[in-house]
Amino acid sequence: MQQRDSCRHAPSRAEIEQLHAQKRRMRAEAIDRLVSEARDKGGCTDRMYWTIVHDFERAEWTTNLQQLEEIGIHPPAPGEVGDTELSLVLWELIDALADLGISLLHTDHLTDRELYERLMLHVLREPVRDLPPDASVHEYIDLSPLLKRATPDDDQGQTVQAAGPPTWHDAIHTPAAVDGRRDHLLREAARARSTRSPGGKGPREAASD
Repeated sequence: MQQRDSCRHAPSRAEIEQLHAQKRRMRAEAIDRLVSEARDKGGCTDRMYWTIVHDFERAEWTTNLQQLEEIGIHPPAPGEVGDTELSLVLWELIDALADLGISLLHTDHLTDRELYERLMLHVLREPVRDLPPDASVHEYIDLSPLLKRATPDDDQGQTVQAAGPPTWHDAIHTPAAVDGRRDHLLREAARARSTRSPGGKGPREAASD
């Protein structure tokens, strides 16, 4: 990102939607091929099964940072963002991730700078399957403190209680007012999207450093 007042650049909203629509078509066609191949072999033809196989095993690899770049979002490196602009840049990044169908969980224990650094230096660089935002595809990134990779006996980390009455709209337009109390806002945004999403991927664990 070259300018500091926004993470948003060309392409236009229409071009972004066209890109996502093309990816959705390619995904649907790939799932159709899996179902067809299974039918030819006399195997399982349940589309939901092959959708899961495609999304978790067959889809191309990418990173969330690359997905952002595809829609013209180029967040600055953490060291390039001053304290006065950090909150705005962070919330615009969160908003851009939401446009990709990606929501964050359990972030209140992190300052704005800690969260931005965790996202930019680690989480958004992790390999993920390249799935377009869709009514059936939504990803949650869990940033719980001291989160460990799951085993049957593992503690998944504490849940930080949300606080405060601000709204998602308030966060975008007056970000400094809600620093450190963002889980309430993130849940609000996730609920708004879940009303049109019958399913989605389970939380992606962002392990502590």
